[in-house]
Amino acid sequence: KTENEFKINLLKGKLWHLGHNMDIDSAWVKSEKYLLNAIKKEPTNPESILEISTLYVNTGFETQTSAEKWFRELSKSNEPKYKYEANKGLAFSFYYQGKMDSSKIYSEKCLKEKGNDSTMISVNECAVNNLKKDKNKSNQKK
Repeated sequence: KTENEFKINLLKGKLWHLGHNMDIDSAWVKSEKYLLNAIKKEPTNPESILEISTLYVNTGFETQTSAEKWFRELSKSNEPKYKYEANKGLAFSFYYQGKMDSSKIYSEKCLKEKGNDSTMISVNECAVNNLKKDKNKSNQKK
């Protein structure tokens, strides 16, 4: 029974996540509710953790600390694809939080594994450019 409840909650969470992407009213709240319910049933299941992490990271600034928390949890997975997704998510979450040093570190981890990931190439370049700008601003104040 618990396994079925997990699967049902995960599926509903994923479907409401899609609904959120289509701007359906209340879809985000419903997605979060079902995904958290799925996680309560199977706390270490990487699929549900990835889904809620993605929901949070793609929402806005106010949910980035939650995204970071869940991507860190996902990074504990023994499955390489989930570790990669965790690093990718952390690169984005840190970027959105303005933590360019951390974004750079995690995007570089991804690029070591998959050097042709154009998204991570872009995130890394943006983080590096922002760090350079910050350094230049700091040097101009002196």
